[in-house]
Amino acid sequence: MQKKMISAVLAAMIILISGCQDKPKKAEAVNDGAVQTGVLVGPVKGTADVKDFKVVANIDSHMDAKFSINALEDSFVLYTAEDLNSKSIAIAVSPQNQFGSLYVFGESEKFYQVHYQLVNEPRTTVLAYVPKNVFTKDSHQQIKSTVDLNTVRSISIKGKDINTKSFEKYGMVSFSDEVLYKRAMAKILMLTEPNDQVNQNKKEIIMNTPGGKHILEKHSFDDEVETELSLIGYSAVANKVIVKEVVDMQQYYAFYDINNPKESTINMSGLPRIASDKKRFVALHNTNDVGIDFSLWVIHSGNLELDMYVNFTEFKLFAEDSYAWLDDKTIIVKVLHSNSLNTVIHRQETDLKPQYIQIKLQ
Repeated sequence: MQKKMISAVLAAMIILISGCQDKPKKAEAVNDGAVQTGVLVGPVKGTADVKDFKVVANIDSHMDAKFSINALEDSFVLYTAEDLNSKSIAIAVSPQNQFGSLYVFGESEKFYQVHYQLVNEPRTTVLAYVPKNVFTKDSHQQIKSTVDLNTVRSISIKGKDINTKSFEKYGMVSFSDEVLYKRAMAKILMLTEPNDQVNQNKKEIIMNTPGGKHILEKHSFDDEVETELSLIGYSAVANKVIVKEVVDMQQYYAFYDINNPKESTINMSGLPRIASDKKRFVALHNTNDVGIDFSLWVIHSGNLELDMYVNFTEFKLFAEDSYAWLDDKTIIVKVLHSNSLNTVIHRQETDLKPQYIQIKLQ
């Protein structure tokens, strides 16, 4: 049951402006723990050199910073002081680092204080200043109206992989609003209902079957793998007992056959939501790297079957439970920009800028 977490690494190509070089010089990429940089130094008009900045400790993790910021334009300028007339170096935002992300360690009224790796060999990180008006905090970043929300990394239909990068053949994703989101959330069907065959105490989940009691320990530690279980309840629609399982920090929802519960028959990575026709479940969750995973399950001959899986790339869930069916074909989702999730998770930002989308199935 153990699932490996894959940490995403952000890549950036940096163009430094220096007046002392005659020919461009390319340096090898280096991993600084949060950013991989490839440095290209060229003879473009500029006033600052590395020695003009204060050298600071290299960034071992983006979690060392207070938060990250993202460039609003395709280039920005690093200043040696909180003064637009101070010496400076211009940085181009590359396609690999399309958001122009910087890590902030302090701020004043008009400037962010950032730590930035300017040189690969020897690895050199400097203290620099950037004006606030050309950046946005990652937690405030908005999905632009020009973004194609139907972009996917992968799709499978009934277990068969489909060679496409768009969802449009199977439905349509578009922007929605808070009014429809609240309407959908108010219509959520109860996932479970009481059943005398299922109960729990502080340590165990107990299922009474024709063959006797089946017991699941709520907390276990086996082969260096820690497991935490919590009973969600019995779903009459699926005729299954649903248990939330957290295994080595990975969370999913396990469905157990109430009469033969030795092993879970279905594992959903996201919180199951039942459609009003009571024939389908949908489950969404944030991936560890790109976008969200969307799973549509259908009840066929009394069994739950995975009908569709989609990895959408352009947005992240605002919260684990921030989606609901509006009708039998439409799911309304409260989302964040795909580049803001790490800050949200690790720093519990409260001034978020959520948006709303709808996933309409054919």
